[in-house]
Amino acid sequence: MIDPDRIAIQDLIQRRRLNDQDVNRAARHSDVDQITLADALIELGLISARDFAIARARVREVPFVDLDSFEINPANAALIPTDIAKKFGAFTLFSVDGTATVGMADPADPFALDRVQRALHAQVDPVLCEPAALAALIDRHTPATDQTAPHSKSEHKKSA
Repeated sequence: MIDPDRIAIQDLIQRRRLNDQDVNRAARHSDVDQITLADALIELGLISARDFAIARARVREVPFVDLDSFEINPANAALIPTDIAKKFGAFTLFSVDGTATVGMADPADPFALDRVQRALHAQVDPVLCEPAALAALIDRHTPATDQTAPHSKSEHKKSA
């Protein structure tokens, strides 16, 4: 299976936002810290999380939504159960005529998309959001008493 983050990295190289030396440096950092290559590029400051999310959206051919530039309706937090929102990184941005536009960390994940669609009982139009910004939005607008663990860097660790 082709890793979409690798394709995004190649896209960033072609657009001269990264170079091979940056990627090699991040690969060493990734191996040492046992994090993904994308996380290493971001952690080293070689690319911003926002710019990487835009590249991911571009190669996955889904729209990107910058949550900092979007007016959030806090009532939308109640539309997706907290455990599903946190597990799959999903937040309903708005809903019109039975179609919900949902900000997602990975809108290309068919299982996540199916779970969100079933939870909403609506057609879902997914958009990609920067994962950390989306996790912060979900944490801000969902009950603090929920027992579901929030998104963390450890979720992006490489499997051993």
